[in-house]
Amino acid sequence: MARPAESGQGGDRARVHRRQPHAPRHAFSRHDRGRAPGERAGGAGGSGVLAPRRRRGLRPHPLRPASGEAHLRRPQRPRFRSARRPRGGQSGAAPRFGQGGGGAVRRRLAAATTALALALGALACSRPESVPTYVVERRTFRHQVTAEGILKAANVTPLTVPPEVEGMVRLAWLAPDGSRVEAGDVVARFDPAPMRDRLVEGQQELATVSFQEQRTEVESRGKVAELETKLAVADLELGMAERFKKVDAAAFSRHEIIESGIDQKLASERKNHAVEAERRQYSLSRTELELLAIRQRQARLKIEQAKRGLEALEVRAPHSGLLSLRRDWRGEILQVGSEMWQGQQLAEIPDLRELEAEVFVLEADAGGLAVGKKATVVVEARPDVVYAATIKRVDTVAKPRQRGSPVQYFGVTLAFDQPLSGTEIKPGHRVRATLILEHRDEALVVPRQAVVEEQGGYRVYLRDGDRFVPREVSIGATSAGLVEVTAGLAEGDEVALKPPASRAPDGGRRRGDGLPSLVAGG
Repeated sequence: MARPAESGQGGDRARVHRRQPHAPRHAFSRHDRGRAPGERAGGAGGSGVLAPRRRRGLRPHPLRPASGEAHLRRPQRPRFRSARRPRGGQSGAAPRFGQGGGGAVRRRLAAATTALALALGALACSRPESVPTYVVERRTFRHQVTAEGILKAANVTPLTVPPEVEGMVRLAWLAPDGSRVEAGDVVARFDPAPMRDRLVEGQQELATVSFQEQRTEVESRGKVAELETKLAVADLELGMAERFKKVDAAAFSRHEIIESGIDQKLASERKNHAVEAERRQYSLSRTELELLAIRQRQARLKIEQAKRGLEALEVRAPHSGLLSLRRDWRGEILQVGSEMWQGQQLAEIPDLRELEAEVFVLEADAGGLAVGKKATVVVEARPDVVYAATIKRVDTVAKPRQRGSPVQYFGVTLAFDQPLSGTEIKPGHRVRATLILEHRDEALVVPRQAVVEEQGGYRVYLRDGDRFVPREVSIGATSAGLVEVTAGLAEGDEVALKPPASRAPDGGRRRGDGLPSLVAGG
């Protein structure tokens, strides 16, 4: 009887918590082990549990009913993962793949595969065949930039608002832009209303000043006459006082003598005062008349300027040519109704015998711009003809072409080597120029990406068998895609178009990959 107890304590005690369809085979009697679970003896059917009368294979559960009916147990979740038995049929069966320890194995396989792929990729990238190269050769080197602009005349006659027109004036009529004009033709007229207002104001001021001058003269004469009368009375009184002065002490009392002397002195002071008052009045009247004369001259000058302004409201062409109207900062020409000021330019008449091109070069492309460099120009009116030109002038300061734009341009003036011909070519036409900044024949050139700047110098990586050796070089002119090499390379050398893998401090091996560096000696 010890044998069933050992069986129940050993392998069958944990099976109490297992669902019935998964009961192990050794839990049944020996003669039932070869049968299917649904064919076991004892009438258990497909319950998977032995009848109470056959207890050799499995100890009866204390809570199981005593009847022969199968008792369905509720499945219980194990408390710890380690206590969970494998789903195999035997007690010591190995776990299925993907369960338990299978996840760790799968992660290790994935990490190993990734490491292998990275190593193979690094090995493939480090091969010399994977580094693009370029064979150094001698060829023509040209550094050129393109620019756009317009045609303009080298010599122009500006037409401005006449200096006789003062203040602000408004355009009343304007000849069409690009029209042919002859000497003496009217090209612009201004609104005469402001000039007429100034003329009327001048005439009114002149009339007012003239009236004030006449009134001042009359008042001055009346005041002077009054002062002259006072002076005459004072002179008469002084004469009477001197003539009838009481000086005889025997005939007059001392009081009368003193009173007579005082009267004489008072008459003398009155005369002097009258004389001084007349002099001051005369000076004052003369000053007032002079001021009025100045105001009168100002009024007359204003009238004359207004008359000249009325006559100058018509701007005439000084010589024959094509009329080119001025454009504002937006590129728009003047329109009727535009307000202008004295001396402001409104148009110009160019000399068509000599034209030049004004183009604008980006500040970033302006390196190498200098007077005397060659260029080619294509005029919009004749796109099939290429004109040779020379840089005549370069602006010293870059400026934006549009207000508020951060893009800076250098203005460049191009002089044509031969005069332009053709009646369809006129100032203002658009042009496209190619400026040749550098030109070298039989120059050693390499692509720009092959040159590396390191520690203030330049180097390339030269192929030496299966390795690339750094080589110090000296460069000359550069363009957007090519660099001229003046020293350090020879024709036929093969250089890398990108720097190979840098050499690590541990003897030319990159840490972690175990692959040798392709760079020798650097």
